[in-house]
Amino acid sequence: MWLRNIFGTSKEILISDVDDLVRKRDVMESPYFNLSKKVKFNLGVTLISVISLIVPLTFCIASDAAALVPTWGDASLIPGITQLNVGNFSNMSFHSISCTSSGSCSAGGTYKDANGGTQGFVADQVNGVWTNAEEIPGLGSMHDGAVSVTSVSCASPGNCSAGGSYEFRGNVYGYLVNEVSGTWETAETVGIASLGPTVIDAVSCSSDGNCTAGGSYVAGLLPSNFIMDESNGTWGVPVEVPNLSTLNFGAVGNLVLSCSTAGNCSASSTYTDGSNHVQGYVASERSGVWDGAQEIPGLGVLNSGNELEVASISCASPGNCSAGGNYYSNPIESQAFVVNQVDGTWNSAEIVPGSQQLNAGNSAVLLTLSCSTPGYCSAGGGYTLADGITSEVFVVDEINGTWGNAQEIPGSQSLNTAGYAVMNAISCSSPGNCSAGGDYNIGNPTESFLADEVDGVWGHAIQVPGSLALGVGSGANSLSCSHDNYCAATGNIGNGTGNYFQPFVVSRYAAVPVTPIFPAVQEVSTAKLAATGSNLTLPLGLATALLGLGCLSVLEAQRRRRGA
Repeated sequence: MWLRNIFGTSKEILISDVDDLVRKRDVMESPYFNLSKKVKFNLGVTLISVISLIVPLTFCIASDAAALVPTWGDASLIPGITQLNVGNFSNMSFHSISCTSSGSCSAGGTYKDANGGTQGFVADQVNGVWTNAEEIPGLGSMHDGAVSVTSVSCASPGNCSAGGSYEFRGNVYGYLVNEVSGTWETAETVGIASLGPTVIDAVSCSSDGNCTAGGSYVAGLLPSNFIMDESNGTWGVPVEVPNLSTLNFGAVGNLVLSCSTAGNCSASSTYTDGSNHVQGYVASERSGVWDGAQEIPGLGVLNSGNELEVASISCASPGNCSAGGNYYSNPIESQAFVVNQVDGTWNSAEIVPGSQQLNAGNSAVLLTLSCSTPGYCSAGGGYTLADGITSEVFVVDEINGTWGNAQEIPGSQSLNTAGYAVMNAISCSSPGNCSAGGDYNIGNPTESFLADEVDGVWGHAIQVPGSLALGVGSGANSLSCSHDNYCAATGNIGNGTGNYFQPFVVSRYAAVPVTPIFPAVQEVSTAKLAATGSNLTLPLGLATALLGLGCLSVLEAQRRRRGA
């Protein structure tokens, strides 16, 4: 690293050369210092002053380097949830979080009120600070039974949509609720004319006021999947996924979807064919028009056990998506699969490379997938060891369109002492930079873990920092990264009895970079040096003080940000 000569000349020197400059006589008498023989130069005093300057400077530089590495702060409860959750149960299995920039996220989940009824809540993080959780406006008066919050998606800070379902008089109905400029509006029921109950499974927003939602409904005795688009803040009419009725003769699965830009999305789920076999399908929207559903190419050949699940889908750009899940190679053995869409065409599904070697117990699932740019994705889930009982976590990366081999997340097995672990969520901000979260078991209850990939290398899994201070028994269920230096995760944490849960949040961020403060140090010109003789102690002492105060102020800012 280079720094400006502290004596005010234009000469640039290496930090490692400073000692040489002050020790060597030929350098001390060089024109760069312009020292005359008339100046009484106290080398000892100057050396001490220089050292006193270099020590805090080096500390500052070291602190800066460390600050550039994002780290997870301590978990905390979502503010205000304890006032809402007087029933002492927050069902976080339906929890979702979405972040659009550093310190700007929105999340949703459920809680039980004083009467034991289930309610839905949303909460926002604004400038790094979580606001109080609030009941979803209007939802409380719409239902008389259970409520779920299945998906939250944000296009920009304070502009989001969320969805789920509620019960009313024995039927289940889907709902959607929009946040506009930081204010959550009243929830609205999703209805399909002349059709039965609906459920919102997924929401994806690509820009403010432009989102897509999808889910399931029942038409008579036959279930199906539907999709609906929001344009400029107004939700359109829900419609059945085109062509699905020609494929499906029975049950359908939960719908997953992802939108890269407004009017360009992909969706996937399962259907039951005429032979009562479960198959997978994909459908894509191009410039606002949905293509017909098609069977996932090649998956039927893999799925000899006639049972499968599509768990996740992610689109990096229009026509470039990836999806994944698990299929059964026989009636009792499951394997993880991925499938890619390239330039609008879906390729053949494939078993996750390397997963069979890990999956000695023949029970693997892919639960989560995220793509940052076309051809660069990561996915994860779980697999079993040879005993058929112990499960561990795997992750797999796609690089330049090719999926690599699945690997165990480093350190996850060491955490998982009781033999049950799985990845629930992953989010990638750029190629080779992702974060993941999930659960592991230490002997009932489970605990939550986080792991980060930096520049293509996965680091060790860690227990969620601060989680033990909040309670016993936790799980990380949802995670979102807005860019390489900021992610947030959420989940639930209990008291160890299995009947008391509260939602927590935790953030990963890079501290504020150190701003060079050399201009704040008044340069000592050679003329002033000659005039003042050996009296360098005062200006260099002042420089040291300024550097020290600068470092302390930066470190304090870092600590405050971590606390947020």
